[in-house]
Amino acid sequence: MKAYIEELSGKYYGTEITVDFEDGSETTFRIWNSNGNPSDRELATWGHTRRQWEENELVDNGWDGKSRIRSLDLLSDSHYEDQRTYELAKLIVDSINKGETV
Repeated sequence: MKAYIEELSGKYYGTEITVDFEDGSETTFRIWNSNGNPSDRELATWGHTRRQWEENELVDNGWDGKSRIRSLDLLSDSHYEDQRTYELAKLIVDSINKGETV
């Protein structure tokens, strides 16, 4: 059995974990919280970094100048991967791949 986290793509509807079984079958499930700081992966999809987020840096606002990153309304809805959800997904994948129970 082998598990992995799917890449982010399109509108976020949960962090997807796929498990490949030895018989050739697979299953994919999602975990979704979106309640906190965005994950490093999510920030990268927006073209930003953790440092920019943590320091609330001025970034290109896409219109006419620069704005503080946290004022860009990036978290205006629940369709983003938060860091806690991503860390949980990594824990689940690591446990499955080590043959542990979660």
